[in-house]
Amino acid sequence: MALLESLHKYLEAPLLQLCGGFLQGVSDSLEQTSQTIAIKFAVFTFVMLVLFVAAWLPFMRSLNAMIWMTKGMLNMIPLDMITRNDKLKEKLTTGSILRYVK
Repeated sequence: MALLESLHKYLEAPLLQLCGGFLQGVSDSLEQTSQTIAIKFAVFTFVMLVLFVAAWLPFMRSLNAMIWMTKGMLNMIPLDMITRNDKLKEKLTTGSILRYVK
């Protein structure tokens, strides 16, 4: 028993120090991994935002141009013609004329 107690006395301090070092290493590794993930997420978010803006702005420009072309074509139809022609009036009010324009 005395031998075990003396071994315990000599081995306890180094084992506690090794356990403390191991826990500190795991904690540092988790912190570094957390920082790496946060940086990757920030870069991903920035890239997605840039790509979204790069794709959205041209789409909005083309959509705006198509709207103006449609408005211009509709303005070419005289209003008295629309009021006289019941079928044309019905097509314009229901929106089914858009199928024929495409």
